[in-house]
Amino acid sequence: MGYVDANYAGDLGDRRSTIYYVFTLEGRLICWKSIAQSLVGLSTNKVDKKALWLAGLVKELGIQQDGVQLHCNSYSAIYLANKLM
Repeated sequence: MGYVDANYAGDLGDRRSTIYYVFTLEGRLICWKSIAQSLVGLSTNKVDKKALWLAGLVKELGIQQDGVQLHCNSYSAIYLANKLM
């Protein structure tokens, strides 16, 4: 399960956002990050890629999962996650 949030244009100086994400497996934290975006126009799409990578890793470990639930409020991230999963 993944949880994502961002403070869009939170830095008043350069208008860049910070993305925060946490992924859990069976209720345990397995991955987290807080990162300032390198470009103004980036969204939470990097998180979608991380979710896909983690889903592949979990599958390689032999753990049965139906996919990754991604909780966020970004319509573009939700759209891409649905297209890629």
